[in-house]
Amino acid sequence: MLLSVFAALTTLGLALWLLGYLQEMPGVAAVGSIIVIGAGATVVLGSLEVEAGQEIAKQYATINNTTVNNATSVQTQYRSVSTPQQLQLGGLITVVGGLLFLRGLGDPGEVE
Repeated sequence: MLLSVFAALTTLGLALWLLGYLQEMPGVAAVGSIIVIGAGATVVLGSLEVEAGQEIAKQYATINNTTVNNATSVQTQYRSVSTPQQLQLGGLITVVGGLLFLRGLGDPGEVE
């Protein structure tokens, strides 16, 4: 998963959870926390990457003593993101999402 997509999903999930929690809408809070859990789980199952550059390959052909570029391909390269102290960022975000989900459901002692 790209770092920018991961950050966007995590931010969206946290914003939805906060909105649902503050407005006392447990359904919205639950959806937000599930988005956070999904973003973290995607990183756990895959990896977190950032764009490292592009590789451009050109193919030339000679036609009637003239060199012509007949094919250009651009391939994006990615590198894995490492977190400080080898912290598993995906696992941490998944746990945070789970805690948000439980907190969004309300306190177990509350009776309405």
